[in-house]
Amino acid sequence: MHKPRILCTLAALLVLCAALALPVSAGQPGGMEAPEDLAQKSVGVVTGAIYDQVLTARVPDARVNYFNNHTDEVAALLAGKIDALVTDEPMARYIVSQSPGLRILPEMFQQDSYAFAFPQDRAALRDEVNGALEQLRADGTLQQIDARWFGADEAAKVLPQFDLPAERGTLRFATVATSAPFSYLKDGQIVGYDIEIAMRVCRELGYALEITDMDFGGIIPGINAGKYDMAGACITVTEERKQSVLFSDPDYTGGIAAVVRDETAAGAAGLPALDELNGKKLGVNTGSVFDQVILARLPDAQVNYFNNLPDETAALLAGKIDAVVTDQPMARYVVSQNEGLAILPEMFREDSYAFAFPLDHTGLQAQVNEALAKLQADGVLAQADEKWFGGNEAAQVLPELELTGENGTLRFATTGSSAPFSFMKDGQVVGYDVELALRICAELGYKLEIATMDFGGIIPGLTSGKYDMAGACITVTEERKGSVLFSDPDYTGGIVAIVRAESGAASAGLWQRIQSGFYKTFLLENRWQLFVQGLGVTILISLLSAVFGTVLGFGVCMARRSRHRLASAPARVFVRLVQGVPVLVFLMILFYLVFTGVDNGIVVAVAGFSINFAAYVSEMMRTAIDTVDPGQLEAAAALGFNRVRAFCKITAPQAIRYILPVYRGEFISMVKMTSIVGYITIQDLTRMSDIVRGLTYDAFFSLISTAVIYFALANLLAAALSLLEARVDPKQRKRKVKGVVMQ
Repeated sequence: MHKPRILCTLAALLVLCAALALPVSAGQPGGMEAPEDLAQKSVGVVTGAIYDQVLTARVPDARVNYFNNHTDEVAALLAGKIDALVTDEPMARYIVSQSPGLRILPEMFQQDSYAFAFPQDRAALRDEVNGALEQLRADGTLQQIDARWFGADEAAKVLPQFDLPAERGTLRFATVATSAPFSYLKDGQIVGYDIEIAMRVCRELGYALEITDMDFGGIIPGINAGKYDMAGACITVTEERKQSVLFSDPDYTGGIAAVVRDETAAGAAGLPALDELNGKKLGVNTGSVFDQVILARLPDAQVNYFNNLPDETAALLAGKIDAVVTDQPMARYVVSQNEGLAILPEMFREDSYAFAFPLDHTGLQAQVNEALAKLQADGVLAQADEKWFGGNEAAQVLPELELTGENGTLRFATTGSSAPFSFMKDGQVVGYDVELALRICAELGYKLEIATMDFGGIIPGLTSGKYDMAGACITVTEERKGSVLFSDPDYTGGIVAIVRAESGAASAGLWQRIQSGFYKTFLLENRWQLFVQGLGVTILISLLSAVFGTVLGFGVCMARRSRHRLASAPARVFVRLVQGVPVLVFLMILFYLVFTGVDNGIVVAVAGFSINFAAYVSEMMRTAIDTVDPGQLEAAAALGFNRVRAFCKITAPQAIRYILPVYRGEFISMVKMTSIVGYITIQDLTRMSDIVRGLTYDAFFSLISTAVIYFALANLLAAALSLLEARVDPKQRKRKVKGVVMQ
């Protein structure tokens, strides 16, 4: 009668505790600087642009660093490799909007205009485009395009749907798909301000449109060589460029600005220097190299080990540790999801990340290196970088590729909780490393089979030969090179520390935090389905293990009670051995050493839990059978019963009454114990909870909902066994006497 009330009360208390423990936001704007403060500083510019000339004309002592695209510049700036980057003001605004911790200097270097470029022999086309631009400006279309691509509404940033007639041929259009909001990749398509204008111009003039993406430095040479008819990618109009190409009338006016790290905000938040973390409690991922890096720099630091980054983040937000040490690109994602955290500007060291292979897969390593080189040359790596490390969530989808599988299946190991390299979205493992693995398989003729696990299981999985390749922001180290092979680096970054920004915190309302946490955990992208899928796996493993374990346990019990030592001795050793080894260690031995040829983790889990459950069930049965008076068996023999019939009719019905209460408790313990199967790549309820926490970095709703589900599941199963117990207990069931009819 009181169970529903107790459950509701417990759930309400858990939700309230979670809400009170949810993190609060923090942050403060930084101070102001002038361009002259960039003297003697390292400043990034895009190769082929005019930013280096503008910078050195104003700040001759600045140290210029060249990059192929803005994505690389921003990563270098956030990692502390450069002190600032110089770019066009509209692109600077976009960069700052997508990268917390950056700001624009208030004073611009110069005012500029941007236009489309044409070969010098295409004056007629230039004039036609000018006429079309004037028409777009006159009817208000240009203003609408401006509002769409420079506004804050991401949902509105889509290209119009209309047919391009191609009655006058095809206009070859060159652009740079890393120049948001002028030109960038979204949902696998190049979109942006310049792209929409080019489409509308082509419709007006009767052309089809063929878009080519490239680095900025190749645009002017491509126009000069006649490979393209027109180009647009926030191209600044300069007198020098007018000697090489023709320009349309300006389609946008702005200027050149500098973007810097907002270190004033970091100082206002009371962030420590890196060396001040010495003696503090620092969280690291088990199986990573971060503990070695920490102790080399901070010998008195107290290292705390965690299975994944979401757990570390939760501990940091709860004040159980003082900092989290992880890779810089993953740190950027953590900070973007938790406004109360900040990255220390100084890195421990710079690093490279790559795919890993077993030592005997040198052929596959060479093939992957060739494929990576091709992806780099084609600009695909830059596009993937923009997609997964940018702020556009809608663009973060895997490409639709046909994997032929003509050369077999590539078994790929990853974590599924290392955003943006590998994470779960819409029930699918996605991310930077996952997309590269897909493209590599398409190039090499493989199908792709993805297995998710905690980071600590990746290297053992490779060395045991269970996987052919792994990727999850894996740092290349000399020590790891002794165990696995590495591809050429696919990303460069470094190791940084994440700390709490304790001052300037502004508390969000309790109800607002509850709503936000519930929405991100369950409703966003239908993440509740992940919990349902995980629950199904947990129930499947539990029930199969109970059935097989009970049957095996009965056999072990009979062998244990045998009078023959050849049967009883091995049974005794089996029970002692299984009971003496932790279940997690036993599972990993089975998965990585015994069942090396079995890729299905559920099969291994059922085998492991069945064996473990059998050891305990056999002892329950043996103890219960021994409680039955031996004299009853002697009496049965005197009545002509054989041993089997005597056991079934006399011993078993009495023993089962003693077995079921203990069996029920052991079964519930086994159900809860299945929460460790995530270590062997199974996406059960607990693992799905970890995956959701890896997406939201809101630990409390995920953990509390998981606890409530396990609580409800355990009570339902216990109730079912209690009903069975009542049916076999003669004291709790109605007795019927044959041949007697009650009037």
